[in-house]
Amino acid sequence: MPALREFEIKAIGLLTYGVLEPAQFHAICSATELSDYSQTEGGYSVSVAHASLPTAAQTLRSPSVLGRAGDTKCGFICVLADGQLTLEYHSVPGADVPENIRELPVQIALDPSSTHIPRLTTLDDDGWMIGDGEVAHAEHPDTYWVPPLVQRASLEIGVLVKVCFYIRVCSASGELKDRGERMWVQVQARQNGWYFGVLDNDPYCTEEIRAGLPIWFQPRHVIDIYQS
Repeated sequence: MPALREFEIKAIGLLTYGVLEPAQFHAICSATELSDYSQTEGGYSVSVAHASLPTAAQTLRSPSVLGRAGDTKCGFICVLADGQLTLEYHSVPGADVPENIRELPVQIALDPSSTHIPRLTTLDDDGWMIGDGEVAHAEHPDTYWVPPLVQRASLEIGVLVKVCFYIRVCSASGELKDRGERMWVQVQARQNGWYFGVLDNDPYCTEEIRAGLPIWFQPRHVIDIYQS
């Protein structure tokens, strides 16, 4: 059973996007025990250690990640150092923090006033990227369908959308090749025309990327919307 709660993983995904590699993030999500847990005056902190994590110290505060559990409001920051990731939960000053806060259904959201500008991944820097569905549709309108913009621009939290991923893999001969796969992503947050979500399935072409991978995208990247 994962040591981290679902809302903690979501907060970590938002704060470490572009900092941790997919395999490092997967190691955090799949950790079965905490390396440290501490209660503080304004909240708590949880830590997970893994040999693949960065040793250089850095504190991650952007984007501004907010949480709410009933009347309790909070914010999160991540600290990376010495092969360990620590997530710090800070309640709004003056608010009481329930002792069982980790057991509560904390809702994660992005601060709407944040000026954080998400970064799209690239094959050269990250080993994977997502395709622009609008461009593909314009080039092949008869064979490459995308949902109407009004639907792609008004996605609800929790909905599944399909995005085209391009992943750089190493063949048996050592040659690098770029593979394309269409995969489902669950929308988890919205901010200033962007969506934040997590990959809902594993790709076929690599084990380096797994379900749960955090991803920023825009309406132009959505090529299908799951209709339940």
